[in-house]
Amino acid sequence: MRWGLLSELARSDRTVRELCVLLERPQNLVSYHLGRLRSEHVVSRRRSAADGRDIYYSLDLHRCTEMLAETGVTLHPGLRLSAAPRECPARAADRRPRVLFLCTGNSARSQMAEALAQQLGAGAVEAYSAGSHPKPLHPNAVTVMRARGLDISGRRSKHLSEFTDERVDYVVSLCDRVREACPEFPGQPNLVHWSIPDPAREGDDDDETYPAFERTADELADRIPFLLELITHTVTPGGGLSPASLRTVAREWTRIGLTGFGGPPAHIALLRALVVDRMRWMDAREFQDANAACGLLPGPASTQLSIFCAYRVAGPAGAVVGGVGFIVPAVILILLLSVLFLAANPPLWVRGAGAGAGAAVAAVAVHAARGLIGPSFDHVRGSAARTACWIGYVVVGAAARLCLAPIWYSRCWHAGSSSCSRSAA
Repeated sequence: MRWGLLSELARSDRTVRELCVLLERPQNLVSYHLGRLRSEHVVSRRRSAADGRDIYYSLDLHRCTEMLAETGVTLHPGLRLSAAPRECPARAADRRPRVLFLCTGNSARSQMAEALAQQLGAGAVEAYSAGSHPKPLHPNAVTVMRARGLDISGRRSKHLSEFTDERVDYVVSLCDRVREACPEFPGQPNLVHWSIPDPAREGDDDDETYPAFERTADELADRIPFLLELITHTVTPGGGLSPASLRTVAREWTRIGLTGFGGPPAHIALLRALVVDRMRWMDAREFQDANAACGLLPGPASTQLSIFCAYRVAGPAGAVVGGVGFIVPAVILILLLSVLFLAANPPLWVRGAGAGAGAAVAAVAVHAARGLIGPSFDHVRGSAARTACWIGYVVVGAAARLCLAPIWYSRCWHAGSSSCSRSAA
């Protein structure tokens, strides 16, 4: 259990919720072992700057190195560990991994990280930085980097949209807020998060915040060499978190199939929340493309999309397990509910529940659609022709719904009235 926690935290800072899903363990057990690791000063925690309810846990890799060395010496003096020199192996110029550091303003943390990665990487990686809301470079960031022999005074702040069409191998978010709003990047880069506080917010003026900038530079200087080791020893870039196990697929896809009241829009919204927003097994663009492709195929689009997503995160076996979990329990539940709802004289509570569920379907569908419209529009933003097509599709779809919905509901009403009349007779 603890080794699993260390393995996940060695790659990226995580919340308890993420660790529970990755390790498939209950929250109380995960929290207990995190507490034990904190007592040994191996793991630390910080409250999220984006959502105060979340707490990010991070691993002190230097402390791990010390403890591994102590363990070896305790077992046998000949097992004394010595740190290997961290030298990034040379690579061809066209094969150098590309790393993008992100924070909100691109005025301090990400600029410092970019400069340190360029210095420590010694040309083995290409490092860049950007922000979701760029602002001018902070003078303390310039001063702290100059003390380390790095001049960043001539650098400009950049918006992350400058990189959304470029292929990068690693995206490292240094800010909790930018992680929540991180856009999709081509090629499914590895996503790493370091929960580092904004040093500019730790005082009222530059003199008060300067110590915070020094601490930020120290933390980045500690973490970046380990990141470079990981990058240069990675043969092929992966995407986001570790692949899902079949047990996770069975649990999550069954949950979506059973709780997706509102039909396909609700199923699609729940799938996106899981595989894109929460676990980041897929990027938003790939999910949108898969959703569009499934909509063109015959049969239920949400079922086909769920099977594709399960295949994407766990392979062919995942597609089978996810498809069965998504379909079979929901069908059983529908059959059981049908026995109650379609009985000759269903109880009053059954009729009330049916009326309430029917009234909620429209609200659920509208809520799900609202969650999908934004990412769908982001997919075409920047191209006037594609934006015009997108607006046209929305208008035509809405017009078709407005024209056909009254006819469909009228037929359902007449069918229901005829059924009730036959039952009364």
